[in-house]
Amino acid sequence: MMSPHVYRVRHAFAIPVSLVAALLLILIVLAFTTGAVRAEKIILCALFIPILYLYFDALVREMTLSSDGIRIKKLFAAKEIPWDAVTNADMMLLGRKAYLLLSTTKGFHIVPNSYGDFVSMMQNIAAHVEAEKVEERVREFVEKPVSRVSDVITMWLVVLILLVVIVLKIM
Repeated sequence: MMSPHVYRVRHAFAIPVSLVAALLLILIVLAFTTGAVRAEKIILCALFIPILYLYFDALVREMTLSSDGIRIKKLFAAKEIPWDAVTNADMMLLGRKAYLLLSTTKGFHIVPNSYGDFVSMMQNIAAHVEAEKVEERVREFVEKPVSRVSDVITMWLVVLILLVVIVLKIM
């Protein structure tokens, strides 16, 4: 019996997302307290909604691997997948973004490489799924993983931009 392994969104991504949400909230407060034009308030609030969703999703999202199977938890949903229900494990690369594709008897699940220790997660899944159900691309990826940092860099750039805007608004 294996002890559960819990995988969450990488901290390198979750931290700047949290900062972006906080800085946008500060900008919204500044917009409403300094008499900004209506369009600015609407745009800031419209930007805040998807960022807030991304923030809460990054906090909640996790994947747990145990001897019983896989549990995928998202913001508004959770799914249990027994190991014997997995019919195929494959891989898809789009640039430097990798996705683990899990086909099951009840559907299809796409797992992005935004999880921390993604390679370990894939190794654990490959170890629990029958060998003939694991595609060669999965084994190749584990041997030569692709890491993605563009999403993290983008979020840090947004943090920097928001800081500059806040400083300019306060001055």
